[in-house]
Amino acid sequence: GAMFDVNDKEDKHANKMTCNEIESLLKTIDESDDLCDEIRTSVGSSCGDCLKDDREIGRMLQFYSEPQERALMWLPRITAMLSLIGSSFLSYHIMSKRKYLKQMYHQIILAMSIFDVITDIGLLLLRTPMPRDGMFGMKIDGANGNDFTCALQGFSVQLGMTSMFCNISLSFYYLLVINYGWKENQLQKAKYWLYFPMLIGVALAFAGIPFYGPLTFMCHVPVPPLSESQIPALVFSFTPVALTIFYATTSMVLVYVKVRSGRKPSDTSLDASGSSGWRSNVTTGNNSHQIRLEVEVAKQAFAYLLGFYICW
Repeated sequence: GAMFDVNDKEDKHANKMTCNEIESLLKTIDESDDLCDEIRTSVGSSCGDCLKDDREIGRMLQFYSEPQERALMWLPRITAMLSLIGSSFLSYHIMSKRKYLKQMYHQIILAMSIFDVITDIGLLLLRTPMPRDGMFGMKIDGANGNDFTCALQGFSVQLGMTSMFCNISLSFYYLLVINYGWKENQLQKAKYWLYFPMLIGVALAFAGIPFYGPLTFMCHVPVPPLSESQIPALVFSFTPVALTIFYATTSMVLVYVKVRSGRKPSDTSLDASGSSGWRSNVTTGNNSHQIRLEVEVAKQAFAYLLGFYICW
């Protein structure tokens, strides 16, 4: 307050702090401190004449160097492109074979791939759909959209997060098959319960429409200080991710315990492909062979969920 005044109209330069001094000061103040907001407000209206343009103001407030910002702009695009290619190929592979479309396992993988594609498209655009007018009076480098395109990107990213809920369905599928010996016809009768987590993901995407707005590098559900409350971000992002990780981890632990125990609650098991190929204890008479098959299925389940953990 009294120590500096960046808006002194009587003597514009008398008590004016340099941009480097303001940046150093911001780094020493906790973001939860009210003074932080006051300084940010002052910076937005007074720091332009000592910087080349408004884009550098944004970089200063975000504490990213130009190389760091370029990396953060392009690395998500590279990974999104790789994911888009892989998910598109997987979707085509499943849809090109009618027998796969009839199997619950491949139906879940197909849904997961489609939602991944939706997210990848949103991530490839990154800052492009953000409002060209910027936020808080600062122009954002690469932003060329408006409020509608920003909300559309936020919806795309949130809808694509339904792939996270597909992992709940997938882990539930493995639990039913490996631990309880469910057959394909039983899974088909319970398919709506397996689809239910995906419906939650879609519902969250529509429910989030009033909250979508610009973040640093894309549009989604803003978090403080870009929004007044962290509740929307908790509801649409952090809580679903935490609950999904907890459920997936619990399911995989139960599958691991089942495989380690070697006990068979039924006389059926899946083949190693994860699809609905069934073998009978009576027919094969080879319990150790079934254990090896279940171990392979368990490895496949862990592989899919490991990818989920890395992403989220």
